[in-house]
Amino acid sequence: MQKRIDHITVDLGEAQGFKPMGNLVAIQLTEKSDTTSAGVIYTEKENAVFGDGTVLSIGAGSPNDNGRIYPVDFKEGDRVLFDKTQGCSVVNGIVLTERENIVAVVDKDAEIK
Repeated sequence: MQKRIDHITVDLGEAQGFKPMGNLVAIQLTEKSDTTSAGVIYTEKENAVFGDGTVLSIGAGSPNDNGRIYPVDFKEGDRVLFDKTQGCSVVNGIVLTERENIVAVVDKDAEIK
């Protein structure tokens, strides 16, 4: 699968060979269904604050003033909520956002409305 990021084309098949730089995290957006697992049909408004998806890849981090890089509480493959109001780039369903914008790790089976 080919994805275009500005002027660079990157093969994002299972995120192999794709590593964000610095504090960036690559997230595959979760596809939304208009039917719940119980079969209830609903119309969903776009959440203007939070987005959710699966972490594809995590950058190495950027050092703070003391040269320390803080570890993260999530890993590749985790489903996360991220704050869309703090800035992110979306390219063909792949979100690039800073590590600090990840606000929660969510159970893979949870329904988010």
